[in-house]
Amino acid sequence: MEKHDLNQNIQSEIIKIIESKPYVLQEPPKGKNRLYFEVSPYLKQHEDNPVDWYPWCKEAFEKAQKENKPIFVSIGYSTCHWCHVMERESFSNPEIAELINKYFVPIKIDREERPDLDRIFMLICEITIRNCGWPLNIVLTPNGLPIFVATYIPPNSKGGMIGMKELIPKIAEIWREKKNEIEENGKKIVEVIKNLNNEIFRASRGKKIDKDITSHSFDVIKSYFDEDYGGFGYGQKFPNVPVLIFLLKFWNKTKNQSALYIVEKTLDSMANGGIYDHIGGGFHRYTVDRKWLIPHFEKMLYDQALLILIYSQAYKVLKKERYREVVSETINYLFENLYDDETGGFFSAEDAESEGEEGKFYLWDYEEIKKICTDEELEIIQRHFGISPYGNNQSFPQKNVIHISLDTQKLSEIYKRNKDEIERIIRKVKRKMKDEREKRTRPFKDTKILTDWNALTIIALTQAYHIIDDKNIIQKAEKTSKFLTEKMTDENGKLYHVYKDGKRGVTGMLEDYSFFILALIELYFSNLERYFVEKSIYFAEEMIKTFYDEQIGLFRNQNLQTDFVFTRPVDIFDHSIPSGNSVALESMLKLYKLTGKEKFLKISERMIESILYIAEENPLACSYFIQAMELFSGKTTEIAIVGKKEDAITFIREFQKRYIPNYVIALIEDDRDREIFFAKDFRQKEGKTTIYICSNFVCKEPKTDINDAIRLLDDSNL
Repeated sequence: MEKHDLNQNIQSEIIKIIESKPYVLQEPPKGKNRLYFEVSPYLKQHEDNPVDWYPWCKEAFEKAQKENKPIFVSIGYSTCHWCHVMERESFSNPEIAELINKYFVPIKIDREERPDLDRIFMLICEITIRNCGWPLNIVLTPNGLPIFVATYIPPNSKGGMIGMKELIPKIAEIWREKKNEIEENGKKIVEVIKNLNNEIFRASRGKKIDKDITSHSFDVIKSYFDEDYGGFGYGQKFPNVPVLIFLLKFWNKTKNQSALYIVEKTLDSMANGGIYDHIGGGFHRYTVDRKWLIPHFEKMLYDQALLILIYSQAYKVLKKERYREVVSETINYLFENLYDDETGGFFSAEDAESEGEEGKFYLWDYEEIKKICTDEELEIIQRHFGISPYGNNQSFPQKNVIHISLDTQKLSEIYKRNKDEIERIIRKVKRKMKDEREKRTRPFKDTKILTDWNALTIIALTQAYHIIDDKNIIQKAEKTSKFLTEKMTDENGKLYHVYKDGKRGVTGMLEDYSFFILALIELYFSNLERYFVEKSIYFAEEMIKTFYDEQIGLFRNQNLQTDFVFTRPVDIFDHSIPSGNSVALESMLKLYKLTGKEKFLKISERMIESILYIAEENPLACSYFIQAMELFSGKTTEIAIVGKKEDAITFIREFQKRYIPNYVIALIEDDRDREIFFAKDFRQKEGKTTIYICSNFVCKEPKTDINDAIRLLDDSNL
């Protein structure tokens, strides 16, 4: 089962099912089901099943109500290993398919295509069985009340787990005999969620911002830190990048060395561990062990983006060349394997499996490596990567997971050879291994393009551009932004969530807007093209109009005007990516700092008031919100440059080499800039480009010499 990586608390109340997108009833070809007409790669993986799958649509509910059948909802994603297992074992099994079709109306959902639905059903899982992940299977009444929740279900009962063959008739029997009792129980679950949610938001009302919230949050986070291996907890390890982003900012604010140590220890462990692909670059989803050695091998776009971001930021502080190397290799992986040259968008993921075996593309036999190495190379690479003739792990017998066992410094000491020479040999062997690996069958690639994940990738590329002087990086980010603006936006200026095979689909959700707004802001900070700020303001206004709920002071995940399946959830907890509301808060505050528009500040204040109590109680799950809140309550840096763009670019390229969080930059070239930005009254001195460096809008003496401005910057302790 793919784990739900952070413990998530109550987000929203669930009231009733009304309707979703209409489904155009068509007869699929022989041997196919209705998923044949879908574009989602995950749904297409199930189009040959004998299960009579529906996509998510109101027709499925109408059929269930007409025939008085429960609804079997199964949620997964295309690169989920245990989703594949259940598809092979149960959904391709004619006997089990017959039972599903007889007793249920079955619906398949791609959680990446419909994260809104996934979060609602994950919420039900959290308050019922609590141990949640994917595949996620939920049985509903015809009116949408929850009956039964499970993750992976085997075909036959075993090891204390009930199997599909036994479970399906049992649920059907209970539905026939205890229908009223089941419906009452479902209503109670809905009521519990509704009451808990109301209590949480009531607790936040009137809560004042506590200057010690970051210190309290650090203390809680530190208590989960694994001192031996880095990361958090003592079992499976996820990167938890939002937590690391918070810790780096906390160190910058307090100079607490423990916070920096947690970041460094965790990043070092990941960069050396099996979670990192040392041959092809990029990161796997998580590791099944606490040592970061044995990965679950799927590669997700959002993980690459978040890890590029944190390694770029950490490089600015720690100056470890290994971090910049990881950023460069991960970007190369993205550009080679997930970038679509035609559109400028990035694909979603690569599977953990190839040829039906998890990790087959990435694992190595000793003899495979021996065959391509000289004796000298083999001896060094064996020690470097911890390679054994018998395999180096218990999860994959006789196979080797590539990880750094001895670094180049230790190897140079052992062999009494120059470190550069050792590194040259290792680079040569890695090239050989990559060439050899490319002969294998590559894992399945999910080629849908998602707005929120692509926006997150834009943000990551802007951060990487700060530490790697390669214009191709920022040009790719700009091209992706152009794709989202032109192809993922309709004639009315509304964003969409997913793009596949030349078609956009699924109305944009909060994450799509909030992430793209922040991406546009970060692009502006990189190239000072006013267009990006104007677009960010436009989408911010659309986000407020479409998702902001004044009653609770937060953004709903779905359009406020949509008569939708369940009441729209409020996303406040970080999951695999930061929560939509936390990124919205960061975007609102940066736009306020940039433009001085009070509207953005007032919404930010309401958001903080609404979430503060929850954030204090759950700092691990709200770490991105807490770090974003520093733009409101902490020290910020405002840079205003009046004059020529080329002078401004020279300055910001130098400025952005430093780790200075919570900043905004505005270039004033003409009257239009003065209409938009906070620096309306700033003027040139002596007819020269003039740089104003401010902290919380208190400005130091303006400088007309770039070197003087840089010295002032370094002396200002920003």
